Amino acid sequence: MIKQTLDYIRTNVIKKRIIKPKDKAESITFFNYPYQAIEEAVVNALYHRDYQEREPVEITIEPKKISILSYAGPDRSISLDAIHKAEHLKSRRYRNRRLGDYLKELQLSEGRATGIPTIQDELRKNGSEPARIETDEDRTYFLIEIPCREGFENASEPLNEPLNDKEMLILREISNRQPINRKLLTQITGISASTVTRIISKLSTDSFLLIERHGTKKDGGYILTEKGQIYLEVLKASGVNT
Repeated sequence: MIKQTLDYIRTNVIKKRIIKPKDKAESITFFNYPYQAIEEAVVNALYHRDYQEREPVEITIEPKKISILSYAGPDRSISLDAIHKAEHLKSRRYRNRRLGDYLKELQLSEGRATGIPTIQDELRKNGSEPARIETDEDRTYFLIEIPCREGFENASEPLNEPLNDKEMLILREISNRQPINRKLLTQITGISASTVTRIISKLSTDSFLLIERHGTKKDGGYILTEKGQIYLEVLKASGVNT
């Protein structure tokens, strides 16, 4: 069940973005949700839940966050202050020790109270906001909310300005032949190399984020981002020839 859940999230939810800063040689790669953080949160929820409770673990995927809710809450040996800080939850009592041993054999858990620190560290490295933990005074539930990294949650928002004919042509050709490099785009469209470069730079900026570089320098090319795909789908649904 854990592996099926993680496979679904990795395939259908997690998105990658690559940005090439103008003042740096290296590209920056980041994700809407770092996979390792999601893996830790899902495993923790199913490892530490109270299996005498009938309520299932609930995973809710929203535009701005992923929420994972399990029953019951953290052990009372963990202070509310530590829970609110959401940095390190070290308990003197563990539920489901045998399940924990099995998860360690599957390399899904370490069993050393490293779950929350790992989640927060992976979010930090990804440039995301920290996760938030919530419970009640009676410790009846445990809720962790993992925020979407800035830049992904607005994928369906309209553009600040419409694209001109040449920009639309480049975007369509990338959609039809992705991944595609600049040289081939120039040959297919008949647009000058300098104009193709300018358009690619524009469509890759934070203001648009319609395309991104994918693959190696030798064999890679440009592909549509999630926002680019949505943009073309909206135009098509509106009757615009894309």
